[in-house]
Amino acid sequence: MFVNLHVLYSLTWLTIMIQGKQCDKASKVKQSDKGSKVKRKEDASPRKSSSEEKVVQDKKAELKSLGAKAVEEKDYAGASKFYSEAIKVDPKDATLYSNRSLCHLRIGEAHDALVDADACIRLRPDWPKGYCRKGAALTALKDHKEACDAYMAAVKLDPSNEELHEAFWEAVVAMKAELGAGQSGSSSDSD
Repeated sequence: MFVNLHVLYSLTWLTIMIQGKQCDKASKVKQSDKGSKVKRKEDASPRKSSSEEKVVQDKKAELKSLGAKAVEEKDYAGASKFYSEAIKVDPKDATLYSNRSLCHLRIGEAHDALVDADACIRLRPDWPKGYCRKGAALTALKDHKEACDAYMAAVKLDPSNEELHEAFWEAVVAMKAELGAGQSGSSSDSD
């Protein structure tokens, strides 16, 4: 009887192992099927042909060029509109956000300039220009501490750029002046 129980136990264990392996195989097949379905869906997604892509790139280039011409003519509001249209065509182009940020700054829309500078940084975190635009927007908003941080980030990315060093030190001076004005304004002459 002991032998029979032992054989029965072994057979049961063996059956469980075999069923487990079959389940593993079935699971892998299902996963494989899911993977192929996903690929089929991806393959079925509409892709732009090279000619459509060229039309998009040409439109973006034209709008960007019109924006640059408007900047040269100091028509920052007009340039901002061209850059906005170009962003609709290609929302992943950091230079468009940088250029529009400059336009917003020049027409006194510092908050919008900051929003565009942040978008530029998100798209190209290794490009000093975005941090420079952010620093300028923060300076216009009189947030000198944050402006210092933005300029320092730009300097770290491009340490040989003298303009970035100057902008950083101007922000430091402005921050010190603001702190000094806050301290002298808060002290009282009475004992």
